[in-house]
Amino acid sequence: LMITLENNPWGYRFNTRLFHALLQGNGAVDSIRKQLGIIRENQQQFDAVLIIRGGGDEIGMACYDNYLLARDVACFPLPVITGIGHSTNETVVEMVAGINKITPTDVAHFLIGCFRNFSDRIKTAEQLLLPAVKLVMETNATRFTALSDSLLNLAKEALYEENDFIEQQALVIREATNVAVFNHRIALSRYESGITMRPARILGAHRATLLEQQKMLGLTIRYFVSNQLKEIGTADTRVRLLDPVGVLKRGFTITRVKGRGVAPGNMPEPGDLLETESVSGKFTSVVSEQKSI
Repeated sequence: LMITLENNPWGYRFNTRLFHALLQGNGAVDSIRKQLGIIRENQQQFDAVLIIRGGGDEIGMACYDNYLLARDVACFPLPVITGIGHSTNETVVEMVAGINKITPTDVAHFLIGCFRNFSDRIKTAEQLLLPAVKLVMETNATRFTALSDSLLNLAKEALYEENDFIEQQALVIREATNVAVFNHRIALSRYESGITMRPARILGAHRATLLEQQKMLGLTIRYFVSNQLKEIGTADTRVRLLDPVGVLKRGFTITRVKGRGVAPGNMPEPGDLLETESVSGKFTSVVSEQKSI
């Protein structure tokens, strides 16, 4: 059995554990049932149980017609595969076993065949899955590109709107400044025409007031423009931070399951495919376990 398993042409690996038991004659029933009990207590470690013997006297096969042993085999929680000799008479244990083969070598060939059939199914699934995954990747790449273009267009529109607003405010400020200067000039002219006494002092006082107001107006304009430029810089920074490309470059990744982002309403289940996108590329993984946090 072991030689056949270990030398299979496909290189399949079988993890086995030997449970020694008497396989014929007096004491065989109790010995086999004892080992089955040990396996039952550790059943999570195994996928199947093999009851095999390398042949022997026909008389030694009587133990396999025992009711208690046959009941244990029939009710065992794991599949039981038998290969207990070259006998042409089928025993009760062989009848109730999940799989019955004549010799241990036949059992080995059966197990290898199971692995081979499963491998073929995996390869077939791979052939079917690869084009589907490629299509999903291409579709998501197109959607991501469209989203990036949309965000860039929105950012440009926001910047254009801010620039238009600043230009309008600057125009309003210029008009207000011209009106204020014009009004002060008219008032100054009126004062100059009405002054007959102390012209130099009155004119100097009004000129000083006008210069101070012009100075304050200039400071106000610069302060206003400076605040507007800061707001534009802040808006530009927010837009850049929201750019998916920038997020990926900072070391973050985007993970999707079934074409949608991972979120409380769209959590992956074991066996689902996860598509993870980073700045260096995209890769696919399979969920093996889900844990609550």
